Amino acid sequence: MQPADNPNEEEKLLAEKHQLRSDALLEKHKAEVLASELNNESEDFKSKMLLRHACELSHLSQQFFNQWIDLTEQEKKPD
Repeated sequence: MQPADNPNEEEKLLAEKHQLRSDALLEKHKAEVLASELNNESEDFKSKMLLRHACELSHLSQQFFNQWIDLTEQEKKPD
């Protein structure tokens, strides 16, 4: 049996992939926040940057949720 044939394994792989993407995005955001502090950016700039960060994380979560729904729907289909 291949990992893709096991629904639990597919869910685990999907979650791991999402976690890696999430971690990478958070590291990018941390670097941007640090750079904005070092460059003495305005509060308006920082606010907009943080709003963009929140939107990016929300989008990533929505992608994961949609992929998870697709995966669970595939599991429900009879062979």
